Amino acid sequence: KLGVVFKGNKKRVYVSKISEDSPMKDIFQVGDIIDTLELPDGQKSSNFNSSQLGESLKQSSDNDGRVIIVKRKKSTTKSVTKTFDLPEGKLGVVFRGSKSVFVSKVSDTSHAKDLFQAGDVVESIELPDGEKYSEFTSTQLGEHLKNSMESKGRKMSVKRQECA
Repeated sequence: KLGVVFKGNKKRVYVSKISEDSPMKDIFQVGDIIDTLELPDGQKSSNFNSSQLGESLKQSSDNDGRVIIVKRKKSTTKSVTKTFDLPEGKLGVVFRGSKSVFVSKVSDTSHAKDLFQAGDVVESIELPDGEKYSEFTSTQLGEHLKNSMESKGRKMSVKRQECA
């Protein structure tokens, strides 16, 4: 469940409310206009009302790789790249996405909770053996992290939106 309320008709569907416990609270903003919904099978839709959007999201809720394209009024945020040294062990961070991998959730008990924020887009990971990856799905990223979790020297770069 996204914890987001959408309103509007076929001309304009927008985000009207985001619950405090929403996994999307750091991604959506109230007022965002929903332009397009792209499902993992490549199906795109953009001419929908809020009920149709909600139904499409509900029916595809078990699928990774759903993409919502939003239109947002120009904000006072800028995109910055941050690079972190990752701690050893399990990170306690949930990554999602297939074409673009992002941080979906950071556990309160995560050793990396001061590094990551929901909405961070992963640009690359560098492993202790010098291998660097910049194109991967969330599943592939998870495998890289799992296979190197006992190693020191892992680095990750993320793109983050910050207030200008």
